[in-house]
Amino acid sequence: MKAYFRKLEEQTDLAMAIARAARAEGWDPELRVEIPVAHDLAERVENLVGPPGIALRIRALSRTMNREEVSIAVAREVVGKAGGRSREDAVDQAVRTGLAILTEGVLVAPLEGMTGVKIKENADGSEYVDLYFSGPIRAAGGTAQALSVLIADVVRRELKIGAYKPTSQEIERFKEEIPAYKTAQHLQYTPTAQEVGVIVSNMPVSVNGEGTEKVEVSGNRDLPRVETNRLRGGPCLVIAEGLCLKAPKVLKHVRRLGLEGWDFLEQLEGLHKTAPAPPEGAAAASRPAAQPSAEAEASALADGTDAEGEEEPEEDDAAEEGAEAEVTVDKELKAEYDTRAAGV
Repeated sequence: MKAYFRKLEEQTDLAMAIARAARAEGWDPELRVEIPVAHDLAERVENLVGPPGIALRIRALSRTMNREEVSIAVAREVVGKAGGRSREDAVDQAVRTGLAILTEGVLVAPLEGMTGVKIKENADGSEYVDLYFSGPIRAAGGTAQALSVLIADVVRRELKIGAYKPTSQEIERFKEEIPAYKTAQHLQYTPTAQEVGVIVSNMPVSVNGEGTEKVEVSGNRDLPRVETNRLRGGPCLVIAEGLCLKAPKVLKHVRRLGLEGWDFLEQLEGLHKTAPAPPEGAAAASRPAAQPSAEAEASALADGTDAEGEEEPEEDDAAEEGAEAEVTVDKELKAEYDTRAAGV
């Protein structure tokens, strides 16, 4: 077995040497081979987003911590050793590294799903962190999307940067934008306006992004701290499929890690509206079926069942009888054809 893996490594090294020599000829857009060789998660993260040398710390922390705890601990260390970097660059590097750990260093999300970090001012003059996301953040999954915001909150506290204080217009913008994005692209979970309001009003880090759709919002346009009127896919995904859908999971990590300022996630439990029961009697047949509640939808996404909790319906008897009738007709036509053919 050892000889087998040794041969794999030798052949890989040979292929990489040939690739480097070919790239050195200058016929390709890049002079280096973009895909580095990595033996484990720690090396993948370091090669993907850096910083140099972080693989050793990831391995050391992984002996006693789970992946979520490692991502937060490493992000704290990265921002603490930022050196001469600007605060924006320090937060950017820390969040990307933490996100890469959460996604095991195999997804594009830490590179293209997060597009940048800015430090802006609230109306009262205090500073806050503005995270910029784009469509590829979808690949990270809801939990990693939400935890990337949590990591940014931990990091901004280390740098003594204030919390995000949204304006009423920014809150209403998301209430309009997320349902509109649902009509343009797929959303695994569509939160209610109340859920969106709770998240945006209380999240300590701003979630922003570039316009990804041609459709624009009709209200709350030209906001000073939002650079586009177009629908922003990245922020919609992070809030809807991340912070709203995965709130119970995020809350569990928050409690286990002893982090403060995220208790507002508990409010989401009481905001899921239960659909009314269908009316009884003959009138029920003429009324449209009640839609599944947000709570049922979230539960279905969590356990993989139907929102109504039912199995996939089987074909009804009428359909089966229809199929049998078609087979009978086909047999009769064939028999008639055979009779005519024999006569000829």
